[in-house]
Amino acid sequence: MLSGELAAVLTTLIWSVGVFPFTAATARWGAHAVNFFRLVAAVILLAVTLLFYYGFTPVELFVLPEPQQWLWLGMSGIIGLTVGDYFAFRSFHLLGPRLSTAFTTLSPIAAFFFALLFVHEDINIWGIIGMTITVGALVLLSLSKNDATLNNIPEHEKKLGLLFAVLAPVCQGIGLVMSRKAFLETESFELMPMHAAWIRMLVGALSLYAFSLVTGTIKEPHRIIFTNRNKGLLPALGGAFFGPYLGMIFSMYAISLIDASVAQTIFGQVPVVVLLLAAWWHKERISWFSILVTLLSIGGVVMMVWRDDIQKLLFPH
Repeated sequence: MLSGELAAVLTTLIWSVGVFPFTAATARWGAHAVNFFRLVAAVILLAVTLLFYYGFTPVELFVLPEPQQWLWLGMSGIIGLTVGDYFAFRSFHLLGPRLSTAFTTLSPIAAFFFALLFVHEDINIWGIIGMTITVGALVLLSLSKNDATLNNIPEHEKKLGLLFAVLAPVCQGIGLVMSRKAFLETESFELMPMHAAWIRMLVGALSLYAFSLVTGTIKEPHRIIFTNRNKGLLPALGGAFFGPYLGMIFSMYAISLIDASVAQTIFGQVPVVVLLLAAWWHKERISWFSILVTLLSIGGVVMMVWRDDIQKLLFPH
């Protein structure tokens, strides 16, 4: 049986692999169409697995989870996936990936504060120091590359992009805490992580459809998907498999066992892993600065995970 921390590390690795096909798919289809496709594909893949591998009936998928589990996972899907990802995609479009990625480091902080409020998680000073080290290292890593395009962004777009860049990780952190609460609110039905992932993705997909209907933006992504514009289907499928399917399963497994703030801090290592994978794939040299910052970030995660052991070691009484 996997520990929650190991499941979180696997989630980070899986999501990092998924970044590459998603990047290719977005270049061919655009972010809106890819967002639609990944949610619907994940719902179908998760449902098929639950029905044919675990033996659920279609009715059981809906009636077995308790109302409060539907409530918290549904809110998690809406806030974390639909709203949070909308802000994330908009900030990427307005600011570019470098600055937007830097703001994703706010998600562990948001998860920490909302976990204190919603699920009464506790963390000692060593965990807070570890989180601070990790967040600071990730900011340094994200801002270490030059990006002259930022100077060409109009001022009003820059302000809107900064607002979206802040709101995206906050929503994602809140969404993860709500998923954690769904596992803690169990009374009689022990929710499987895969079942939780399906509920979260289903509500996220339905809310995205509702939002697109209201805003009149529902036709274009479907036209792009069904015509397979620029042959984006294969990378979109790859991204959907590694991201909202396999990655979401492991993330729900992790959050069922460990604190939301710890899980979100580990998930936040995706930029580090993507940097290493990209360097390996493209045979690029990594600067010593990037290596040191990466080690610093990992060290912060280790401090968070082992915060209680550090406390006992330094202050045994």
